[in-house]
Amino acid sequence: MAVTVLYDSNYGSSQRYAQQLAQMLHTTAQRLADVDAAAVAATGEPIVVVSPNYAGQIAGAQWLQRHADLAVPRALCVVGMSKPAEAAAHDPARKALGAVADQVHRFYLPGALAWSKLSLLHRGALTTLSTMLKAKPGRSDAEQHIIDSVGHDSDAVDFAELEAVLDWVTTQSR
Repeated sequence: MAVTVLYDSNYGSSQRYAQQLAQMLHTTAQRLADVDAAAVAATGEPIVVVSPNYAGQIAGAQWLQRHADLAVPRALCVVGMSKPAEAAAHDPARKALGAVADQVHRFYLPGALAWSKLSLLHRGALTTLSTMLKAKPGRSDAEQHIIDSVGHDSDAVDFAELEAVLDWVTTQSR
């Protein structure tokens, strides 16, 4: 199966997923920042972009928007702290993709939070968010996970979640 695997990563979860997916597909994962979109499109291969949901910003979605003219099948794998089913139900990538949302298949993958590697700014933002969430009745699982994560490293990366992405790639490569 010929496919192009691209990624953006802040703390490593997205890179880990992209590298594992690339290995499973016998290719190499490439950083979004290092890719020539025209060269990628010229291959005619489906594109899978793996990107974190970093404080509501999804760099992979922004890249796909900037390159809306790519005439190949595209998928976006969003890595975050929410459980995949909960993230899919809210589908934040739809909004982030804007006008190209209907042209991009979306997947949601559970990530890791390396508290010990976070910047002071990011730690402060999560601590503040956690404090606000503690006061909220009826928190979601994702919100409770944020509260529980403050001050701790957690890793929910699960490569088995890539099976759905592999299935999508298979259907695009026929």
